[in-house]
Amino acid sequence: MDLQSRGTNARMPVLSFDPAGERIYFMEQGGGPGGGPTAPTQFITYLSSVKLDGDDFKRHIEGPMVTEIVPSPDFKWVFFKEQHKLYVAPFPQVGKTVRLSSTETGVPVKNVSTASGDWLAWSPDSKAVQWTLGENFYEQTLENIFKALAKDEKTPAPRQVVIGFDFDTARPRGLVALTNARIVTMRGDEVIEKGTILVEDNRIKAVG
Repeated sequence: MDLQSRGTNARMPVLSFDPAGERIYFMEQGGGPGGGPTAPTQFITYLSSVKLDGDDFKRHIEGPMVTEIVPSPDFKWVFFKEQHKLYVAPFPQVGKTVRLSSTETGVPVKNVSTASGDWLAWSPDSKAVQWTLGENFYEQTLENIFKALAKDEKTPAPRQVVIGFDFDTARPRGLVALTNARIVTMRGDEVIEKGTILVEDNRIKAVG
């Protein structure tokens, strides 16, 4: 089967095999009715699956305003992103499409991070969720997420690893003349036909 693009600002579909290796699970994007005649169409992400031969298509989860849904390797949990916040919930496998959100759902949903994140993932043993934000990689265990906290106790901070690095960017050296160019100078309506642009290193030195 063919998976359609989820848009220029959306993550590509992430493929997962169920533990039995009989179905492929993936994200897909759809739309729904707005809240009124002038309300925009809702953004909905689905977690769907097919058999290995592409048949028996099923939609398991739908998430209004959800942009990513990633099942755990043991298929007991889902890690999802809604309105730039991260949540985890049990994977509801009830034989029909289940609506998943932070506010309206039939399963307990726990907040993982209010600071957003990208590239949602799981540890191989399904005991921790992982994500990135900027140059940082984060990992938080389910034990910490679902820990019963005493009064004034805070959830332990996730493990953080800085993955950014510094390097010198390439910089050309020398003079290059781009000739016979049609140049829009950005000086009013001025356009130079068959002009020349002189570039020194990585800067324009002269136009004429």
